[in-house]
Amino acid sequence: MGIPVVFFGKAGDYRISLLKDMGAPVYPKPSSAMHVLLHVPLLRGLARQWLRARVNWDPSAINIEEEKGAMIQRLKEAIRLAAERSSSAQRFV
Repeated sequence: MGIPVVFFGKAGDYRISLLKDMGAPVYPKPSSAMHVLLHVPLLRGLARQWLRARVNWDPSAINIEEEKGAMIQRLKEAIRLAAERSSSAQRFV
């Protein structure tokens, strides 16, 4: 099962590289001028049309099963190591 994602951020930001690696587009954050336009009643419609034309608001879902499986495996390994450390520490008490 996948998750549809619409993400705004800086394309070169290393913190969101996973999204790009998974194929999710990273749209540039709207400027402060765009925020102003969205709050001016007479210009709101134009600003929304501009955003609709540049952003896919109905993206296909991104398959995260592989990443999810890897995260589960890392979690299981961390729990196993913590349990081993705990049981070995208990022997010395």
